[in-house]
Amino acid sequence: MQMMNSWFRRGGIVAAGLLLCSSLGATPAMASLITYNFTGNVTGVHPLVSSQFNNSMTMEGSMTVGMVDQDPDSASTGVYSVQAFKVTIGGYTATAGLSPVNNTIVFDIPVAGDGFFSLMDEINGENVNFLGLRNFTMGFFGPSTLFGSDALPMSVPSMSSFVPTINEFRLAFGPDGVPGTVSGVMTSLTAVPLPAAVLLFGAGLISLVGLGAGGLRNLRGAKA
Repeated sequence: MQMMNSWFRRGGIVAAGLLLCSSLGATPAMASLITYNFTGNVTGVHPLVSSQFNNSMTMEGSMTVGMVDQDPDSASTGVYSVQAFKVTIGGYTATAGLSPVNNTIVFDIPVAGDGFFSLMDEINGENVNFLGLRNFTMGFFGPSTLFGSDALPMSVPSMSSFVPTINEFRLAFGPDGVPGTVSGVMTSLTAVPLPAAVLLFGAGLISLVGLGAGGLRNLRGAKA
């Protein structure tokens, strides 16, 4: 637990996650998707970006994640591609789409504990004080009894269930080594599953509409 705490504080867990994700493709999953809505409170603003952010702001966002594990050989680490992402802090909004390096990692490590981390290394947003948006990360860690597997949690425990010192989100600006960050604590994460049946039903409706339009055109052509 102490080692995991140290990694998270130093950002080592983020680096490890990025290394893990770098070799994994993120293709649209032909299976269920799940959307997570999340909120947080800003607790730290570096002077380089203080013209845009302050500690009285709140954070909110959502991300849609494919439920196919990109690392199926691991029994304790699940890696899932983020299909769509949006976060808003104060009046600032950043977004991201499908990318090989945007992933959510679920840890289910016996004894060491359970963790949930999102690494958005390709993200779009306006510059702040000429500093380009670099990435967004969020994560929390807690006892090994929280999740039960490395699958995406369909129901997330309250934030009070996790270790307070390993609960953080971070929006970073500027190149590596530039400390232009906005950070804070997560206050909630809720899951909204979208079953594959719903997706197939929607695709079926679209197909039916297309067939109907084609039939109508053919009928009009025959009458003409």
